Amino acid sequence: MLAFTETEVSKDQLIASLTAHAEADRFIKGTYWQNGKGCAVGCSLRDFRPKETGNHGLYEPLFGIPRILARLEDGIFENLPDNLSKEWPLRFANAVKPGSDLSMVWPKFMLWLLRDRLPKFAAKNEHALKAVNTVGDLYEAWVGGNKPSAKDFKAAYAAAYAAAYAAYAAAYAYATAAADAAYAADSASRTKVRSAFYTIMSDKLIELIEAA
Repeated sequence: MLAFTETEVSKDQLIASLTAHAEADRFIKGTYWQNGKGCAVGCSLRDFRPKETGNHGLYEPLFGIPRILARLEDGIFENLPDNLSKEWPLRFANAVKPGSDLSMVWPKFMLWLLRDRLPKFAAKNEHALKAVNTVGDLYEAWVGGNKPSAKDFKAAYAAAYAAAYAAYAAAYAYATAAADAAYAADSASRTKVRSAFYTIMSDKLIELIEAA
């Protein structure tokens, strides 16, 4: 699967659609599409599949973008500061080069998260750190060209989940753990710090997409 190659929608069409949504101030959090507004995924799909604005899987036939990246785009959008979230859908779409293979963006993002970010927040919890390292080893093998089996991933995910670090939830756990650790008594500060971490994650995701 290659981005915007033999897909139902071209990059120019998606950019034009998202630009129109941005100019009409239609990007909002908390809903795929409601009352003329929607989130990053909802607005990306609205003009092409108006009855399926919450179907992340449509990113594949429409744009040639893996559905896992649609979910990641969605999660980041919901947690960025409002001023950055409104820019995020176009930033994400603009980063994708037609003809690029984005299949390795997810494992590289997870390897970065598990190796460079999560360990310092799990350092005081031996079981959590072990789970993070176990899942990290699998993603490191995947990025190195030796994708582990589904059985290996299942076992590692089970261990990670038991320690509150399920693989997909790692991005959310990272931001939440960091915020809670730094500002345990101040919800406003937790929100601010969580937003800052999601900003870091958004920058990393764009870096990986542009490099693909």
